[in-house]
Amino acid sequence: MDSSEAIFKIITELLEYTHERLTKEELVTKTVGIRLRDSSFETTNRSVSFVSHTDDYEIILDAIDTLFEENYRGEPLRLVGVFFNSVVQKKDLKIDYNLFTYQELTKREENIYKVISSINEKYPKSISKGTKKTS
Repeated sequence: MDSSEAIFKIITELLEYTHERLTKEELVTKTVGIRLRDSSFETTNRSVSFVSHTDDYEIILDAIDTLFEENYRGEPLRLVGVFFNSVVQKKDLKIDYNLFTYQELTKREENIYKVISSINEKYPKSISKGTKKTS
């Protein structure tokens, strides 16, 4: 294993730990980054922002991998780190729908109607969307 592989293994371990904390706390991030400090104490911080918040490990790992490949110069390091910025709780995340993302809203509506239909099949006339049941 060469030095870049060994360093990236450490970065991956840090990412796994940090990602575990992110998901455990039900958070999502929009920006991920790495910190590299060489033997002369010169620190390089590089980050990338996503189009939308995420907690998807593979997306985050791919971004971290790209940042490492673009910024590691093959010299010994005295510090490596991984960080997340623009972190919010999933429950507070507001999704803006526009011309390009409205289809996600449509899929969500379809899923709601499927759930309502399955409940109504099991328990006739028990639930419907957008109407108030009067007795």
